[in-house]
Order: sequence, then C-alpha cells, then structure tokens
Amino acid sequence: MVTEGFRLEQALGEGGFGIMYLTWDPALDKHGAIKAYMPVSLALRAGDEATVDLRSELDRPTFDAGLRSFVNEASLLARFDHPSLVKVLRIWEDNGTAYMALPHCEDPTPKASLPAAADAVTEAQLLSWLEPLLDALSVLHQENCDHRDVAPHKILPIGSGPVLLDFGVRAARSRTGPRCPRPLKPGFATIEQYGSEVMQGPWTDLHALAGVVPDMQPRLSMTEAHLSARFLAAMDAALSVGPFA
Repeated sequence: MVTEGFRLEQALGEGGFGIMYLTWDPALDKHGAIKAYMPVSLALRAGDEATVDLRSELDRPTFDAGLRSFVNEASLLARFDHPSLVKVLRIWEDNGTAYMALPHCEDPTPKASLPAAADAVTEAQLLSWLEPLLDALSVLHQENCDHRDVAPHKILPIGSGPVLLDFGVRAARSRTGPRCPRPLKPGFATIEQYGSEVMQGPWTDLHALAGVVPDMQPRLSMTEAHLSARFLAAMDAALSVGPFA
C-alpha cells in the first residue's frame, strides 16, 4: 500500500486505535514509520486493502470523533522537539483515515534496555533512565498538556536514551481540549482517570511513570533494591492514590 509517496512495508504493531507500519520513502531513500488511525472495533479494510470502511454507519459519529482527536493530537505533538518525545514529522488524511509520519527508531541497545535487568539496577542507573523522561513530560506539562497514557510499552529504549511514544487518540491531550473515551491500563491509570469530573494534570503522568519503575523490578521489592530513603519517598508520593498538586 502507498500513501503520500510512502510505501507501507510491514506492520510493526497494532492496538485498539491504530496500526504502526514500517515504511520506505523513495524520495529520501530511507525507512520511516507511519501510524494510521484504525479503530478495529469500528472499521475494517475495504477490498483494495487501503480504504478504511466502517463496520456500521451507526458508528460514524464515534469514528469521526476519534479521527479528529487523532489529527488534533498529532498536530499538538508536532510542536514539540525533545529527544525523549517521539517526533511527528507529517500529518495527512487519505483512504478514509488519517496518518502521522514518525522517525523509524533503531533497535534497542543493551545500555538503553537497562530496565530489563531488574535485579541489577542501581538507583543511579534508574535516575539516568528516568531523568530524560521526566524532562520530556515537563516540556508537555509546561504547555498545559498531559500524556495520560504512560506505560512500559510506551517507552522505547534506543541508543540515545528512552523515548516516550505517542499513539494518537490515547496520548497527549490539551487540558482545555475535548476528551475521547479510551481504555485504561490497571496499575498505571490513576484514580482520577476513571471519573470524568476529577481534575487530571502532571500528577497523572508522574503516577504512571512511577508505576513503570515497580513494573521494572518484578523480582525485587523496592526496599530491597538499595534505593535511598529520598528516592523511595518520591516514589510513595507519586504512587499515592489521591491526586496531588
């Protein structure tokens, strides 16, 4: 399949709202990645394997709302330029759906994949991994935006450091913009995300990122990991049930 001159070579991953493809750009003679809006519960591919059709026209309002959210949030993320935030290069609509072009990230390196070796992680190593992610979230928060979907599979370890991924309708939102209902991840979603009237904010992302840290240490309790009292206190605050400012 070809769109906007990009040849989609293979699917790299698929979620409830979209598909990530490895692409080839003949103009630049290089690989890239494209995320396509594709809510599988609402849509399917037509016979040409490119056009997106609805399973039922009754789902049109929900599909269109998600499509607008996908485009708006891709436009929002395209404003940011941070080494630990995935960069949105282009956004366009075609084939009855929308796409965002992203850089193709290299394979993980042993150094960048540090969290996988949970029983050997030191506090200094954890901080070296957390600091660029916290800095990236700070960039979002300073613009009144929250990611709201931080989880282990949204953090890609590459040679230059961890990169926080975005997957369209489940990613960064302006606090003043419209919200689109989406599934929540137990263990990472905060209590305020389960209610429509409770204020969300930077604390929502910090709670999720702190949840990633315990998830990285499945064989080692936090108190056995030789972590300082200051680090553990920060983790406890971030993992508290009630939202904080």
